[in-house]
Amino acid sequence: MEAGLNDRFIWMARRRMLMGPGFSAAAILLAFVDPVLSLGAYVLYPVFFILPGRIDRLWRRQEVK
Repeated sequence: MEAGLNDRFIWMARRRMLMGPGFSAAAILLAFVDPVLSLGAYVLYPVFFILPGRIDRLWRRQEVK
């Protein structure tokens, strides 16, 4: 990691990266209950990572400074 990174930025990055496997695990478990809902979750999965999140806004704010 870069020495000058903000602690909040690191926390947000870790949280966003860990949400992916958690979301996948939830979709797999959902497949046992309702496969159609699980498929819908997997369709929405890439959208979560494509749309800018709070970490992206923080990154842009740090670039401006």
